[in-house]
Amino acid sequence: MAEILDGYYDPDKHYDYTYLSLGAGVQSSALLLMLEKGLFGMDKYKVDVCFFADTQGEPYWVYDQLSKLKEQSSLPIKIVTGGNLGQQYIDGAVHKKHRFSTLPIYTKDEETDHRGIVKRACTWDFKVLPQERAMRAFMGFKKGERISGKKNVLSLMGISWDEVRRIKPNKTPWIDNAFPLVDERITRGKCEQVLKEHGWNDGEPVRRSACLYCPFRSDSAWLWLSQNEPEVFKEACEFDKAIRDQSKSGLRSKAYLHKSCSPLEEYDFTRGGQLEFNFTGCDEGHCGV
Repeated sequence: MAEILDGYYDPDKHYDYTYLSLGAGVQSSALLLMLEKGLFGMDKYKVDVCFFADTQGEPYWVYDQLSKLKEQSSLPIKIVTGGNLGQQYIDGAVHKKHRFSTLPIYTKDEETDHRGIVKRACTWDFKVLPQERAMRAFMGFKKGERISGKKNVLSLMGISWDEVRRIKPNKTPWIDNAFPLVDERITRGKCEQVLKEHGWNDGEPVRRSACLYCPFRSDSAWLWLSQNEPEVFKEACEFDKAIRDQSKSGLRSKAYLHKSCSPLEEYDFTRGGQLEFNFTGCDEGHCGV
């Protein structure tokens, strides 16, 4: 029998609680539907609660999709938040008003042309921790109260088979991660098919969830946004301009949302070159699902 690594689902382990990490995008919405209807054997998971970690920076359609999921799901869906990610970043990184969670922005030194990318903390601070705190409260534990050895919790993650490289163990000792879509080799395309067949989202295609200012969009995704959602794209451009100068917080280089280190509103997305929007660098696997 294969060894079960720490932080991963162990079928022989007793879990006191199970929650779904819900992003309200394609995969996690499909997983919620499968859990509801017992499709692909998903009824083996007894979900107690679903958590949507709101960065307060998602595009409007994610909130629309979340609202419809809350209407149609019999499972309790709770919205948790660590605050407004975009605003706290600008306040901290640009104006040095307080500490801030870093975003994976691209940087360019204007003198040397040296380029880089900032290591992110946004996923952990605004996705993982709010859900962990909410789960702690859901179980009746106070802040700082020891949970390890008292309760075991299972977190269901909506990562599909074609994104298997994104699976990670949970870093919190009392939580293990499970990846039901990966276990059943269900792809993103299959998730879209299941959502369409069962009529969720009123027959409209379910769109990917991600902050409107996420730097991991591909050129094709930015192009689509600029052509089909100009107001959302405009917000992203305004954010891109707002974060350019972070010298007050110690960053000598200029900051950009696009890998080319060009202003978002000026870049020609038909040239290609930006990494695909697959969150290959996301440490926790909570975004884009």
